[in-house]
Amino acid sequence: MCQLLGISSQQPVSPHWLLADFFQRGGATAEHGDGWGIASYDEQGRTQIVKSLSAASQCELARQYLTSEVRSNSFIAHIRKATFGEMSLRNTHPFKRAFWGHDWAFSHNGDLYGYHPEPNPLFQVEGDTDSERAFCHLLSTIAEHYQFYHPRLDHLVTQIKLVSDEISRFGNFNFILANNQLMIAYASTELYWTQWTKPQTRIALVDSDLELPVDMYEQGNNTIIVATKPLTKGDIWYPMGRGEIRLFHKGRMLYQRFEPRLSKSCQTLLTSNNQLTVV
Repeated sequence: MCQLLGISSQQPVSPHWLLADFFQRGGATAEHGDGWGIASYDEQGRTQIVKSLSAASQCELARQYLTSEVRSNSFIAHIRKATFGEMSLRNTHPFKRAFWGHDWAFSHNGDLYGYHPEPNPLFQVEGDTDSERAFCHLLSTIAEHYQFYHPRLDHLVTQIKLVSDEISRFGNFNFILANNQLMIAYASTELYWTQWTKPQTRIALVDSDLELPVDMYEQGNNTIIVATKPLTKGDIWYPMGRGEIRLFHKGRMLYQRFEPRLSKSCQTLLTSNNQLTVV
């Protein structure tokens, strides 16, 4: 299966060294050599996606991307081991769709067998992967359920979990879904997360076997990292349970597991009539 990485940060960061370690799993320390992709967001909230069919650990485009040190509050990275769908850019994650006036990016780890939901003209599938079908079905179901109004965040995440639980009956369905402010992680088999809240001087990387100075931090910054498998040594990586969903906003966790309540920081994202204002 594939490998996922999501980063949600309070302030724009350039996690090039962490991405470089993750890219080692694309053909060097692991066999996920069937392409890679990464989504980030500019200051206007527009999605910037870079993809390649080369193994990430050996790709010149990946090297150029890391050298450019792109900064963003949100990143979704994916390295692919192809199972469903040919090797092509249209089948390479992350996928992107516009929804509620914002760009949403999606990456999936797992295989869905016999999964062929009814197509929806609102979110059409362009490739032939189970992952993109699931993404479009997820957005279609949310759009049909809420029509033209934005739900409360806890209602939105609960509905995403219900749909995801149904999809996961067809196989493994671990995914990261994000826009320029929110990041949602769902686990059906294996997904880990960690939070950095205090500056550290050095970080030990798993796949590069190196210790590097942390330049991701600025004083007071908070950063959430979600990955298929832990990327650093010494940090506490929390495993997500089967069917668990978590909502993060700019480096902070707002909603966890199945609890239908919001943290105080999440309440500030809602208007007085409980309309969603951030997405």
